[in-house]
Amino acid sequence: MPIEQAALDLLDRLSAARDRAHAVDLLRRAIAPFGFTSLVMSDLPSPRVTTNPEVYALDAPPGWYQHYVEGGHYAHDPVARRARQTTRPFVWSEAAREADDGPAAARVMREASDFGLEDGFTVPIMEIGGGQSVLSLGGPQRAMEACDRHALHIMCVYTHHAVRRLACTPCVPGMVPSGRWVAAADDPAPHPDLNLHVVTRENRHRYRRELAAAFDLRRRAYVIERGWPSFADPSSRDRYDDDEAIYLIAIEASQRHVVGGCRLHPVRRPAQMELVPGLGRHFALPGSPSTFHLSRVVVAAERRDGDAMNRVRATILAGLQEYCLDEEIETLTALVPMVWLPTYLALGWNPYPLALPEAIFDDTAVLATFDVSEVALRRTLSVHDRCTPVVVKRGITRAAVPSLPGSTRLN
Repeated sequence: MPIEQAALDLLDRLSAARDRAHAVDLLRRAIAPFGFTSLVMSDLPSPRVTTNPEVYALDAPPGWYQHYVEGGHYAHDPVARRARQTTRPFVWSEAAREADDGPAAARVMREASDFGLEDGFTVPIMEIGGGQSVLSLGGPQRAMEACDRHALHIMCVYTHHAVRRLACTPCVPGMVPSGRWVAAADDPAPHPDLNLHVVTRENRHRYRRELAAAFDLRRRAYVIERGWPSFADPSSRDRYDDDEAIYLIAIEASQRHVVGGCRLHPVRRPAQMELVPGLGRHFALPGSPSTFHLSRVVVAAERRDGDAMNRVRATILAGLQEYCLDEEIETLTALVPMVWLPTYLALGWNPYPLALPEAIFDDTAVLATFDVSEVALRRTLSVHDRCTPVVVKRGITRAAVPSLPGSTRLN
């Protein structure tokens, strides 16, 4: 079976997993063709705080984990140290070469090899609150192709989510009524601090300064910080910045300061996504009148908190769900960095990959579809305990999704 299909098949099976043991067994079977014989999933505390991590799932050679704990190996484990320092997957041999604990680190790797764990593949996973977990696979030493890494990466992320989902039921706040929290045209902003303003071709004249600031944020984030090639247009626009583009701009009300935003574009029929700089191929996007492509999600550098789910990003994502529910947008597509995929899973956006992840410059991203739902909105709002409207629409009369002949819009 092709690697890509095997990975996607695992995702489908994990969604129907009965319990944690079932989810772990599904992953164990899926990684066997790659030569891996063991797995462990745990948190990643600082060795200064605790002797050993909390383990959520374990399938290891008999006696190995007890030996690991009794030997105090976590404090010197080069794999655990590397996982605490990065968000990118890696093979164990890479961590061992960079270890600076000398004999103690070498001992951990040597004794793991004595138990048949000669090498492995580790996926660090960022939690919504900024903590880290890890899912690590081990087995005999073998060469790995880039496509193997991408397949294993997505398998581990979805297994981690399944195990955490089956371990406990997330606490979800009260229902949020769809379509009632969007500020009416020309109403004052419903929150005194931070909101997401909708900008379309109808009201762009009201947001000229804010749009210019949003484009400058995009240029700084993608060209200067991430090293993408410069946009052909000095204002950082591309061919999707046309009359159909919808901008959601995060604005701090007191100073009208732009601190983030994103862009939506309709995908009314199946289409090929244009070749993103750094990607090696085109991708097919599923299309329908109620499908929109999400891109250019950005948060101002001064409002970020590492890879944690900061207030601005949470506002952008909650506003996206709120706006899409109100406008009857049913599906989103997006090319998202893999580091953010666990967050979308935890928030109930139900991302489903359309292909394996792809390397893009020094990052890895995956093209996926995302659900628009009340559950996703509630969970996203709950991240920072927000219970007021996020979206502001002023001067907009046209619906994002055109009404079909004979149909009636409810909002």
